[in-house]
Amino acid sequence: MSLSHVRFVLVRPRSSGNVGLAARTISRFGLGQLVLVKPSAFDPDQARWMAPGAHTIIDEMTFSPTVEEAVKGSGLVIGTSAKNRQITVPRWPLPDAAQTGATFPKSVSFVFGPEDTGLSNADLEWCHAVTHIPTLHESSLNLGQAITLCGAALFQSAENHSEAPMLRTQQANDAANAVESIDLRELALQRTMTLLQDCQYLQGKNALTVQGTLYRALQRMDPSSKEASIFLGMLAAVQYRISKANPQPLD
Repeated sequence: MSLSHVRFVLVRPRSSGNVGLAARTISRFGLGQLVLVKPSAFDPDQARWMAPGAHTIIDEMTFSPTVEEAVKGSGLVIGTSAKNRQITVPRWPLPDAAQTGATFPKSVSFVFGPEDTGLSNADLEWCHAVTHIPTLHESSLNLGQAITLCGAALFQSAENHSEAPMLRTQQANDAANAVESIDLRELALQRTMTLLQDCQYLQGKNALTVQGTLYRALQRMDPSSKEASIFLGMLAAVQYRISKANPQPLD
């Protein structure tokens, strides 16, 4: 099973060596793209020195200004964090996250935070779930180690995906329905934010905080495709009434 649909996103990495280790992990386990978000003083030569046989990954990696941009187009976004956060994003054990990511029928992003602080709560707003690697004493691992363990878990999950054809078909159908649900929720989120902007609700408020609250609420609701479509129709009707009440001036 190919893992080319899985990208690794490194948010504000401080060590170019860890970027090289990520590239090496991607190359060794057959993963897809490497994306960096605002790296600190990135040195491509140092990254290449830590990535023998994986220079192509470094040459083809992309840079993004925000986590939102880095995970754009992903049907599933899984953050990594060793901390217990006061957030409602589901926490998945690494084997479950790896199995879901390996078999998901759409682009998947695994997101890793900086070496010193990890992902912030604002970063995690863009994640559908969070995974962690349990340890005996210290609560966290070196970034390079965490990346390698995630890559190995994904590779092992892909290798072990040998269920009977009927079961695989059912899993594929379930995953496809999940993708459709995620797409509809994202569309509902975008339209709701536009509606809130147009009715001036966001004035004086942190738009990212509002968006994160809506995002988590829609995740918990987990509406069916029919319910999501009805909700989108409601939003469209309200948007139409607002536009009629506040017509745009002609140029």
